[in-house]
Amino acid sequence: MALLMTVAASVALTVAAAAVGLTIKRTVDSIFALPYTGVGYVKEVRGETTNIPSGAVFDRTTTAHLLEEGNLYTTTPVSGITQGPLQWRGVIDGRMPEGPGEVAATGVTPAVGSTQTLLFGAEPVEVSVVGRVTPSAAEQLIGGAGLVADSAALDAWEPTETPVGEIRSAESFSGAIPAAQHVQDLSDTYFDSRNKYFLLLAAFTLVVAVVAALTIFSSSSVIAGARVREMGLIRAVGGSSASLLLSAGIEALVIGLIGVAAGLPTGIALADVASELAQQLGIRVPLDDVGLPEVWLAAIGAAAVAVTVVSAVPASMTAVRKSATDSVSGAGSGNGRYVYAALALAFAGAAWFVRGGGVIRAVASAGFVVLACAAAAAVVIPMVLRVPVALPRFGLALGYAARQWSRSAAVIGIVVAAVALVSAVLAGSAQLRAHFVNVAEGQGVVDVGVTSLTGDVEPSLVDALSAVPGVEASAVPPRVSEGFALEPASPVLRRPLEQGVVNLGRGASVDTELPVRETSNSVTLVDPAVVPEQLPNAPAPTVFLRMSGEPVQDQSVLDGVRAVAAGAAVPVTMSESFSRRVDTVAMVERLLSITRLMSVVALLIAAVGIANTVFLSWRERARDRELLNSLGLTPAGSAGVMAVELLLLAIPAAVVGWLIGQWAGIYIAGVAIE
Repeated sequence: MALLMTVAASVALTVAAAAVGLTIKRTVDSIFALPYTGVGYVKEVRGETTNIPSGAVFDRTTTAHLLEEGNLYTTTPVSGITQGPLQWRGVIDGRMPEGPGEVAATGVTPAVGSTQTLLFGAEPVEVSVVGRVTPSAAEQLIGGAGLVADSAALDAWEPTETPVGEIRSAESFSGAIPAAQHVQDLSDTYFDSRNKYFLLLAAFTLVVAVVAALTIFSSSSVIAGARVREMGLIRAVGGSSASLLLSAGIEALVIGLIGVAAGLPTGIALADVASELAQQLGIRVPLDDVGLPEVWLAAIGAAAVAVTVVSAVPASMTAVRKSATDSVSGAGSGNGRYVYAALALAFAGAAWFVRGGGVIRAVASAGFVVLACAAAAAVVIPMVLRVPVALPRFGLALGYAARQWSRSAAVIGIVVAAVALVSAVLAGSAQLRAHFVNVAEGQGVVDVGVTSLTGDVEPSLVDALSAVPGVEASAVPPRVSEGFALEPASPVLRRPLEQGVVNLGRGASVDTELPVRETSNSVTLVDPAVVPEQLPNAPAPTVFLRMSGEPVQDQSVLDGVRAVAAGAAVPVTMSESFSRRVDTVAMVERLLSITRLMSVVALLIAAVGIANTVFLSWRERARDRELLNSLGLTPAGSAGVMAVELLLLAIPAAVVGWLIGQWAGIYIAGVAIE
């Protein structure tokens, strides 16, 4: 039963992880493909004059300023739509916008039916929100929301000869690429930026599966060891070793099939539960139809059955070679020790062979090191326990631990692997958390920016903002062609910038011959020393603020700044870095929560194997206990002997597992964040 539970749990975990992973990939692909239904070719337009082919549509994108309160505006993206067969957005609430004066929202705000004020440049436009429509792929998967309007209305609000947007057509035209290639590029870009997270999750699932396989192997070894007397008697009355091995193989096959039959539907059910919890975990990808193709289910089931059979047959081969007399005396375990020693060397060699760059190689190398240590510990620890002691009960526990080697090796192997896994998760999680919190703190060296929409920021507003409680420093940098000219060591910055270069903002581009460095900042900053000729006549529309306290804080720290900005005499916009930093930290915590949950599952699988070993050992020693009880040892004393034996094996194995897991976790995390 214990072995059956181990197989079923292993299959369920693997199916659930694979189902969620494949569903995420399939869903992301479908989300990116939605705007290109019926589209054959696509061309991106980036601020140049272009001719739109006959039958094609041009969906323009721009930004506007949406009135929030007082004179405070929020910068929001606005997309154009063209009614017709290539219009892909669906209506969630209300209707599509038609003509000037109407917009639709892609998020929950602004509310349908409300009237809003937009600024395109300095021109205010009153619009009615007439509906809520399907958001873009980026809005669904990454976050954010915006507005959509009729393309003709957008051209009337903000005329331009160099628009930005995308041409979509069913037919080929000059400069276009196939829509399928464009969709694949978008999907690949999304996954590439998150590739390490998916690799870590896949690799961690593989590690848990290895722990399950080791548990199955150890449980099979214990079961086979418990049947040595039975096998010896069967051989004594004419049974052949081949028939015994065939019987063990058939039994393992049946157990594997039953375990797979129980594990497959359980795994799908677990995946369904995961999809229901997806939004609570902050996963933006909608997981509405979680499942696996039949070929995947068959492959996972076949692998589980194969592992069960392959684990049972070698253990049975060892058992059929030993007589009942050898089992009672503890003899015949030497060959097993040699095999485990050879395995330790083989695993160590494999770890050296697969070492190299990349998360998968790091996990594989660390996994082989853990297996090598588990095999070595299974040889060394029982040898160390072969020491004479004066205390009878303690000596009896030492004797069992040292001489019944196959059981001791099973317990040691499971404990080393399970503890190493948990230790690696804890050590790796700590390093990943520290790294990504540092990354979050570095996202946006400027905490807050308040920008005037009518020209230079007024000195009175700068003074009022600087006087807000919690504002630690302020600066009004000139705006040059490359970006904001700000001293690299300005106190308004969260960290110093590189001198003599243009520190490019996230996703920005600049046409310059100056040295450029890409950063995660929200704005582009340049050292004033490299643009001295531009400084005298440069405008200064923005005041930068640094808040007191840590870089990662709740947005409520900005309430005072927001209130002052809303009371400005002229329209202003406000940008801040706190929300993105908080989102990054929250994302990391969700990722680490998943790994911690999976480590608990691995521990449960290992616990099943250990419980199975203890139960079989207790049952097989019934005659020993009867003899010891006749000599004065109570049943409680017998249980105490087994408890001491288990501690003698588990404590050193746990120490080995913990130490090697600490190294493995730090090593894998270090590779992942390179």
